Amino acid sequence: MNLPTVIPFLPIMKATLKLLSLLLCLSASLLVSNHAEPAVSDGGTADAKVLVEGESEEVGIVPSWQTQKGAKTIVLSVPAPRGQIVDRGGRPLATNRVAYFPALKFPHNPDATDEEVGAFGMAALEQLNILCFGGKESDQVDYWTKEPKDFIQHHKNRSWLPFLFVGRHELTDRQKKTIGSKVTSYGLIAHPVYVRHYPRGKVACHIVGYTGLSKPLPTGPLEDGDPMFYEWEGKSGLEASLDDALKGRPGKLNIIFDKDGNEMERDMLQQPVAGSTIVLTIDANMQKLAEDVLYYRSSLAVVDCDNGEILALGSNPGFNLNDFVPSISQDKFDKLIKDENKPLVGRAFQFSYPPASTFKVPITLAALKEGTIRTTDYFDCPGRIRVGSQWKKNWHKSNEGKMTLQKAIARSCNTWFYTVGQKVGAGPLVREAQNFGFGQLTKIPLEESAGLLPTNAWMMENHGHHMYLGDIANFAIGQGFVEATPLQVAQSMTGIANGTDVWRARLIKQKQNHLNDVIERSKKESIGRVEMADKALAAIRRGMVDVVHAGHGTGKQGYCSYAQVAAKTGTAQWRAGKQMTWFAGFLPANDPQFAFAVAFEGGSSGGTTAAPIAKKYFNSLYGRRSVRNDLFAEVRTPGGKKVKDGADDSDSVNSATIKKKRTRKRSTASSGKKSTRRSTPSRSAPKPRTVPAKAKKRSLWDRIRGR
Repeated sequence: MNLPTVIPFLPIMKATLKLLSLLLCLSASLLVSNHAEPAVSDGGTADAKVLVEGESEEVGIVPSWQTQKGAKTIVLSVPAPRGQIVDRGGRPLATNRVAYFPALKFPHNPDATDEEVGAFGMAALEQLNILCFGGKESDQVDYWTKEPKDFIQHHKNRSWLPFLFVGRHELTDRQKKTIGSKVTSYGLIAHPVYVRHYPRGKVACHIVGYTGLSKPLPTGPLEDGDPMFYEWEGKSGLEASLDDALKGRPGKLNIIFDKDGNEMERDMLQQPVAGSTIVLTIDANMQKLAEDVLYYRSSLAVVDCDNGEILALGSNPGFNLNDFVPSISQDKFDKLIKDENKPLVGRAFQFSYPPASTFKVPITLAALKEGTIRTTDYFDCPGRIRVGSQWKKNWHKSNEGKMTLQKAIARSCNTWFYTVGQKVGAGPLVREAQNFGFGQLTKIPLEESAGLLPTNAWMMENHGHHMYLGDIANFAIGQGFVEATPLQVAQSMTGIANGTDVWRARLIKQKQNHLNDVIERSKKESIGRVEMADKALAAIRRGMVDVVHAGHGTGKQGYCSYAQVAAKTGTAQWRAGKQMTWFAGFLPANDPQFAFAVAFEGGSSGGTTAAPIAKKYFNSLYGRRSVRNDLFAEVRTPGGKKVKDGADDSDSVNSATIKKKRTRKRSTASSGKKSTRRSTPSRSAPKPRTVPAKAKKRSLWDRIRGR
């Protein structure tokens, strides 16, 4: 999946500059106005204002913006527009927009008493609440509430700057018109502010994160360097972890007032520089599809097999990022916090679970590397075996006989892996798991879980003993103390898929400055080398293909109509009376592009609960791809010879004989013509009843905007 070196963001950057210019113009026009209309610019680069006249003689205050005797020069800090967060194709996930909030413009009179100032402010506040909510304070939880002392303090210290009401509600178009025409005598104005905007709502909510006010505006005497308007900072996700890069560099605005408080001149001493544009490896369309197919408490991670780039990282349930703009009510936030489904947590990378039988893949590699087993070795798969003083059971109660590693993977035989795990020992098993990235952070710039990889040292520290045989047996099937995130499991599958390296999962593709120059680009990094002979690796892959495509496989419901899937199911005992179900692997099996992991909190088994989620996702992904409409355009068309499925190495002689007989039969029937008939699995999963509809053709404008 190669992309241009620079992602073109001209529409986005023009919008940012246009936004900044708009706020500056609004500020300037309001500051020089001779009307009682509010003069504000709390949004882009102007918030120092000069209100010349007001219609408030009825309160006994003579309008004036003189802040002190003699001329005054003020240098204010102009917060820079926040940088954009976009997907790998430049589709915006976090941007900025202009919002309007009410503000109060005080007429200035040095002789006004505190009582007069307080009365003026409270009268304006009452009109504002009637305008916005149409009722009395007791009827509305969201009322703006202030005390007379708030207005008195502002009038004394910062009287020429509007008193800004920033809360959970911005002004509607109707309210802006009403303020501009009917309540000007109260000093109310519509103040422009730029706020964060998330065009795709809840898409990638756990990744992008949200913002909030960094701190209240100063209330003391106005000083050089004070911010012109509210500043925003990241509170979660990338908005928080990359806050410094997104903030940009603030500007400096010099404003000169005459002795009467009128603005004489303004000069931009230093232009604000917009924050960096963060280009993610995520594909917004693939991300949305992942979130659409998930339900209950589940997650899905999709990683590029060739470089570790994260293409989708979905968690369910989620939340709408725009609920936090400009701020979220305490009641709504409390509901999110107390929700037992934990919608604020990114399950794909912040929750770790027992990886169950998906962990058997690195276990198999460890056994092969140590020479403990060969691809043709047989081990029993009884219903249970004795390990130390305990009986360890297989998920299947009856004895399934002897099998090689290929069938053991396809059948996910626990007792087979109990035996092999004990033969290998704790040390090699732990080393190979570490080689595949388990027990360590992926290092994406988000708060994530490192999972847990119990070593002898960890066991001594936490349990006072080394790993017993029972601990090793549990470890060999991905249970006991071992835990992993869905992202870690998907990351581990890249090694089996490409056969050479386990690529570290990456979320950031590059950073670009306000001029579109690439200032930082991430590089792919190998966590560990697979270092396995082709024949041995092929046996593991065939076992994973058999999971989905062979009659005895445990994941037949993960069948994809468009590409051959190599996967591993998993079902773990998790918490009290609960199960954890998995389906992880890669596809196409013959030319891997996507490594993936589906995790579901609950369900009956990985094959019946998690596998159908992957099936739905990839059938839709391949079925709806369209280069012309820029929908899943980077998805390669599956092709080439499929990995042979359904045949165990142990049956090579019998399978060869059967193949010979079939060939003779076909040649006789076809009168010497070469047959083009392909061999089929012994029992293939049924194809989906319906093929997902193709995406509707979109206009050029919609494609540019990423809709």
